[in-house]
Amino acid sequence: WDERKKEAAIAEVMNGANSKFSQFGSKNKMAGMSVMERQAYFLEQMLMLRVFNALRLEGRTGSAMAGYHAKIDAKRQQLMGVQSMFRTFATELENGLKAGQESSRGEGRKALSKSEGTVSLPNIHKPSSAGGTREPKPRTPTRSHAEDRPAPRTAWANQAPLQGQPHPWLAVRA
Repeated sequence: WDERKKEAAIAEVMNGANSKFSQFGSKNKMAGMSVMERQAYFLEQMLMLRVFNALRLEGRTGSAMAGYHAKIDAKRQQLMGVQSMFRTFATELENGLKAGQESSRGEGRKALSKSEGTVSLPNIHKPSSAGGTREPKPRTPTRSHAEDRPAPRTAWANQAPLQGQPHPWLAVRA
C-alpha cells in the first residue's frame, strides 16, 4: 500500500508538472502571439501615416505651385501690357516726328553771355602781340603759403558770405 501511495503521489506530481508545462507553453504562446499582433498593428499604422504624410505633402506642394504659377502669369501679363504701352508710345512718337510737329520744349540752346561776375579766359591759340615765342615764367611764391593757410577743418569757416552776389563759379548764365 505504501508503494501504491508513493506511486500515486509521484504520478500526481508528474501530472502537475505536465500541466504546469502545458500552461506555461500556452501562456507564452498567447503572449508571443499578442506581441506579434501588436507589431503587425504598429507596422500597419506606420504605413498609413507614411501614405497620409505623402498625400499631405503632395497637396501642399500642388497648391503652392498653383499659387506661384498664378503670380508668374500675372507678372507676365503685366510685362506684356508695359511692352504694348511702350510700342504704342514709340509708334505715336514716330508718327509725330513724321508729321513734322514741333516739340513743345521751346527754342534751342541759348548763347552764353557775359555778366558782371563772370571772367573770360585768354585765347591760348592766338599768337602773342610781342612777336616772339612766349616762354613760361617759373612760379615763385611771393609769400609763405604755410602762414596764410588755415587749418584743414576751418578752411571755409573764415570766408564771409557774398552779399547779394552769387559766387562767380556758380553764376547762372542766361
